[in-house]
Amino acid sequence: MKPTFLLPLLSLYSVFLFAQRPKYEWQLEAGLNIIDLYPVGTSSAYFPNQGGYFEKIGNTDHWNYGVPALGLFRNIDKNLSAGLHLGFAGITKIAGQQPQNINYFTGNIQIKYAILRNETFSPFTRLGIGFSTFNNDASEVNAIEAENRTSTHIASSLGLDIALGDKFGLYIATNFMKGFGTYDISHFVHGVGFSYGLAQNDQDGDGVPDAKDNCIRTAGLQDFDGCPDSDNDGTPDPEDDCPELMGFPLLKGCPDTDKDGLVDTKDRCPNEFGLVENQGCPWPDKDGDGVYDQVDQCPELAGSLDNQGCPLLGEKELNQLYNFDTKLFFMSDSTVLFGAMNEKPIQELVDILAKDTTLRIRIEGHTSSDGDATYNLELSKQRAENVRLRLIEEGISANRLEVKGFGDTRPLFPNKTMMGRSLNRRVEFKLISAQ
Repeated sequence: MKPTFLLPLLSLYSVFLFAQRPKYEWQLEAGLNIIDLYPVGTSSAYFPNQGGYFEKIGNTDHWNYGVPALGLFRNIDKNLSAGLHLGFAGITKIAGQQPQNINYFTGNIQIKYAILRNETFSPFTRLGIGFSTFNNDASEVNAIEAENRTSTHIASSLGLDIALGDKFGLYIATNFMKGFGTYDISHFVHGVGFSYGLAQNDQDGDGVPDAKDNCIRTAGLQDFDGCPDSDNDGTPDPEDDCPELMGFPLLKGCPDTDKDGLVDTKDRCPNEFGLVENQGCPWPDKDGDGVYDQVDQCPELAGSLDNQGCPLLGEKELNQLYNFDTKLFFMSDSTVLFGAMNEKPIQELVDILAKDTTLRIRIEGHTSSDGDATYNLELSKQRAENVRLRLIEEGISANRLEVKGFGDTRPLFPNKTMMGRSLNRRVEFKLISAQ
């Protein structure tokens, strides 16, 4: 078989140091070959005294040294590379035979995978095909009948890359060339040499070497470590939740048209300032008093934030209502208004409600801490209800009165004293709205 049969394939070969430093697009290597025909596990028609697999593999008596070993190879992916390797040597030591004078040449293509990447050491494995020639020197007397022998083989390798600097490195490798057939010659090629990185790898051509490029297959900007910023908003695309919409870095590159702190893509009202808890929409405010309807006690009547969205009474009426909560008292564990002292504030409240028939109020009942919370809550509701019934008896329409109990959750005075507990058994009044 002529070596020209495989020559068109010899365009790729694995990089010895490329797994260690993939930032270089090309690698050039030069080193020493050691050819060993003995520990190959089979005999060929031309070298019948070859030994078993790995037999005496460290025996240097049948090692043949040669130079140069040359390689040119290119990075394919993170841990993968491929390329062309050429080796030359002179073979004089063949076990069991008289000294020979054979010119040796090999050419191989292989794919290489970096098993473990490290800044200093990187073991690797390789697999490929190639050929070797064993040509007699016609000027010498040789035991081999034919003058030229060409052997095709599968080339498998194990090796180690050692970094010596930014571009320079050392490689050590053992290559087993397994012949295809009876007339093909299996042999080992041990190698050691130096490698040199050529041209920093930049797959996307953006000027940022792959070793520093976070987007090695997409052209980008140096300021963003080689990643693009498609919408020019200052947020690189890998970090941009809205890569096609100009936004803000603090919002991961998304826009916030109404500037309410919620990005447009998640904002149900992107053109109207709202609240995050309401999905970017404002809470409704029917009366326009600045108090949202959900917390506005008078949602249809413009009022004051200080009064929970309800309008403030005049000073006189406000003072009267304010004083009611300290004048309507109840006996302990009772829903009955306590004595005649409560009559005057009741009448004052009736007068206020009679003056303005649009007013609506909420009657709020409270208790001291005597008893458990569930019982106190029901007791406070009953106290407020009794006051409501009393106002209805005085002619106030029932639809103007609401009732709510708070139990012992809102004391005005400490419950530790008898006086404090007595004053906490009370009813308060809050303006709701005007009809």
